[in-house]
Amino acid sequence: MPIQCKCGSVDNYRTEESGPHLKAICNICNSYIKFLPRGFDDNTLMFFGKYSGVRLGDIPFDYLKWLYENDKTNGSLKLYIQAKLPAKP
Repeated sequence: MPIQCKCGSVDNYRTEESGPHLKAICNICNSYIKFLPRGFDDNTLMFFGKYSGVRLGDIPFDYLKWLYENDKTNGSLKLYIQAKLPAKP
């Protein structure tokens, strides 16, 4: 699906980090277009809480599991933790 800016340009954008997000910014008018989906991996930095600024792969799994089980996550972080959970038999 093409990414279109309000100025009319299509797929003419750059990306910028914005905390845990990736923003699409128009190369023509310099406007914010939208946040882009982004998966997390072990190198993604935690963006809140006790381990803010620490790589997800370096955070004790018990803490991540606690966040997940207590509904403290959503989006890409929730998917990352789900992928790390042991498969149910």
